[in-house]
Amino acid sequence: MKRTCPYERREEMRAVAQGDGEAERRKSTLEALRDVDAGRVVDHVAVKIWADSLAIGEPVPVPRP
Repeated sequence: MKRTCPYERREEMRAVAQGDGEAERRKSTLEALRDVDAGRVVDHVAVKIWADSLAIGEPVPVPRP
């Protein structure tokens, strides 16, 4: 299901006009939500296995969506 917001573009433009880090945070958040909607996510368990492998010095490949 696609997340839609009729004010999304207007909010992006307002954030850019504010000229602080908020604009970039807002843009990144909207991009992340689009990734989730498109199914571009990595399973939590896969990330945990990867992180644990770093701690023991036997790294496994970085999990990908």
